[in-house]
Amino acid sequence: AVAKLKAATSVKRRDTQLGVANSLMDQATHDRNFDVRSLSYELQKARGEIETMPYKLRAEVEEDARNQELKLLYSQNQFMQQHIETRQAELSKLDYIIEMATKLQAEQRAAAEENA
Repeated sequence: AVAKLKAATSVKRRDTQLGVANSLMDQATHDRNFDVRSLSYELQKARGEIETMPYKLRAEVEEDARNQELKLLYSQNQFMQQHIETRQAELSKLDYIIEMATKLQAEQRAAAEENA
């Protein structure tokens, strides 16, 4: 009877230990599955970022190119503006010279008519 009691207690203890071990295994499996899902999510997120990276880089490069082009156009515009202002100043001088020459010719004609 004592041997039967010891055997039954031993079986019960072993069942309890198996239950605890199974519970720990289930928890470890759950934790591992959660970690796998979490890592899978992070991997998908990283893949998405990697896939969009060329578009982002292309957009940045295109924006830099547009900015450089705008700077060049602005510089050319300023050069042309200065060129136009210089030409306008030269034209103003020529207009003044023509006006003075016309007055001088008129005065010379008037003087020639008086002398004649």
